[in-house]
Amino acid sequence: MYVEPFRSRSGESLETILEGARRRASSFGNDLLVQPPLKPAVPRDGLLSLSEPGNEKFPVLRKVHYGFYVILLLSIIGYLCVIWLHDRSMRNQIIPHVREFEDVTASVTSLKARDAQLQLEIERDRQEEVRIRAALDAYQKEYEGALQPLQQQEAALRAQLKAMKRYHTE
Repeated sequence: MYVEPFRSRSGESLETILEGARRRASSFGNDLLVQPPLKPAVPRDGLLSLSEPGNEKFPVLRKVHYGFYVILLLSIIGYLCVIWLHDRSMRNQIIPHVREFEDVTASVTSLKARDAQLQLEIERDRQEEVRIRAALDAYQKEYEGALQPLQQQEAALRAQLKAMKRYHTE
């Protein structure tokens, strides 16, 4: 759809009319009253579109549209930075605890190994004690068995000695 440019009755175009008005306004010292001409909005498919680059009817909306994407992108980047910094700070807080936990775990493991070794030594000592007690009991029984005839001999010898002393004293 083609839209013809504006023409006055005398055949002048809109740009020519505005240029003349601008010259007259600047002769009075006020060039702010007349704005430069806007490009006519001609949609390609007959519909008014805000995203077309030639559409100058709502330039503020297009700037807001791009600004929204810029703000969204910056927000996402900021959010990712916050997550990254939080992750780094949590790692810095957790890593010493992890190292401390690893140290404690290593010391507990070494203590458990030492405890197991001591338990084995205690069990060996108990077995040795049982063996020694059994040997002592065997030696004591053997000693008592060997001592009993000697005690009987001693008693007999004492009785003889008393008898001899009596005999010599009489």
